Amino acid sequence: MTTRFISNYHTHNNFCDGKNTIEEMVQAAIEKGILHLGISSHAHIPNQEIWTMEEDQIETYLDEVHRIKEKYTGKIHIYTGLEIDFFDGIGWYPPILPFIEELDYDIGSVHCLYVGEIGESCYVDDTREAFEEGVENLFNGNIQEAVRHYYNSLKNMIIQYNPTIIGHMDIIKKNNNENYFFNEKEQWYKDIIKDVLSVIKDSTSIVEVNTGGIARYGKDLLYPSIDILEQMYRNGLDITINGDSHKIEDIDFYYEEVYQLIKDIGYDRVMIFTDKGWEPFKL
Repeated sequence: MTTRFISNYHTHNNFCDGKNTIEEMVQAAIEKGILHLGISSHAHIPNQEIWTMEEDQIETYLDEVHRIKEKYTGKIHIYTGLEIDFFDGIGWYPPILPFIEELDYDIGSVHCLYVGEIGESCYVDDTREAFEEGVENLFNGNIQEAVRHYYNSLKNMIIQYNPTIIGHMDIIKKNNNENYFFNEKEQWYKDIIKDVLSVIKDSTSIVEVNTGGIARYGKDLLYPSIDILEQMYRNGLDITINGDSHKIEDIDFYYEEVYQLIKDIGYDRVMIFTDKGWEPFKL
C-alpha cells in the first residue's frame, strides 16, 4: 500500500444492501491493515427500499455496532455512522434525526431526484434505462434540468445539515459513460461544479474520494471525477478516501491507485476521522 495508514468510513453490511455482517467487515478490515473503520448502513427513507435499513432496525443496528466496537477494542478503531439520504422538500427523513446524536459521524448523500410538486422520483444510481425513464417523466427529458436538480439537492443538504462526509459527490454521472446523457466538459456543467465546490468550502463537510463505483462498474467511475478533484485541490478542499464497500473483498478496493492519483494531483495529505474528530494525515 501507498501508506501504512488506511481508513474507510463508508461501508455497508447486511442491515442494508451489504453482503456481509458488520463483524465480517471488521475482520476483513483488520486483515487488510485498516486502522480506522466506519460502519455506515443506509438509513431508512420515506419509501422503504430493499437497499436501505428497515425503520424498526436502527436501534438493533446501533447496538450491534457498539457490541463490535467493544469486542475489537485495541485491534481497530470503529466508528458508528449512517449514510443518510436527502430529499428535496423533506430533507433528511425526520424519524432518523433523533438518532443522529448517537452517531460518531454521518454521510450525506443524494440518491434520489425527488420532485415534491408532483410526488415523483427517480434514482440516479439505478439502471441507465430506469434513470432515462425518470428524467423523461420528471423533467420532460431535459437532462440539464435533472443534473441541476441533483446538485441543487446536494447544495441544500450541505447548507441545511453540514454532513460529516459528502457521499459520492457526482454520482449523477453513474450512467453517463461515453457522455451518453451529457458532456462533463461543457461549460454549463463546469459552472454547476464550481458553485457546488463554493458551497462545500463554506461548510465543514469533507468530500470522500469513493472507489465503490470502480469496484462495481469499472475504473471510469471514480467519485468525484479527476477533473473535480483537481478543482478541489486548487480550491484547498480536503478529502478522505472511502471504499463504499458492500462486501469484504472491496474493503480497500483500488486504494493504492487512488492514493497515487491524489498525490499526482498535488495532495500531500488526507483527512482521517479519529476519536478527536477530523485530523490531517500526511501521505
